[in-house]
Amino acid sequence: MSKYSFEEKYQFNKARAKGCNFAAGYCLGADLYEMYPRQNAEFQNTVSEFISTARENAAAKIDTDLDSWNKGVMCGYRDAANERKARAKVRTQERKQARARGNLFTY
Repeated sequence: MSKYSFEEKYQFNKARAKGCNFAAGYCLGADLYEMYPRQNAEFQNTVSEFISTARENAAAKIDTDLDSWNKGVMCGYRDAANERKARAKVRTQERKQARARGNLFTY
């Protein structure tokens, strides 16, 4: 079983975003997650409220196009977060290995 990377999932959903609510939501969720740290506090509060609302709507057991879109938003947001965590884990491992070799500032 092969596991798709975040970039592969994002490009796949971006290509089909015009005709699919889930794909459009996925791209929006991933983009919001990527933009979040570089924005001002007002934007961050708005995004937090939006994500909370999308989470509530996605958890509802209503099968509509909007429900599919909300699920896409949450999946994109989750995948972007997992990608960031994976990159941070790799950087931490590289730093530990560099310290173990005695090269404190070689990353």
